[in-house]
Amino acid sequence: MAGRGSQPGERRGGRQRGTPNKRTVDGETYARRILEDPTVMATLLAQAQTGDIAADLLKTLFSYAFGKPHEVLESGDSDTRSITITF
Repeated sequence: MAGRGSQPGERRGGRQRGTPNKRTVDGETYARRILEDPTVMATLLAQAQTGDIAADLLKTLFSYAFGKPHEVLESGDSDTRSITITF
């Protein structure tokens, strides 16, 4: 029974490339709702400023809601070649 299966590089079924899974979308939606509520956001900022909660919590919440910011790392002296890495 030859001829069954997919050809090399052929995809059958599944999620389209680039489509986030439901868990990712739900987490993003939840984080955005928290950050869009002015009362909750004011409370979180006040707690972060007094040290009651870690500022890293807000950083993580923002990264869930809006994605991580791009980081640029540069290495090398002005006399040599430089390497730039963007995440």
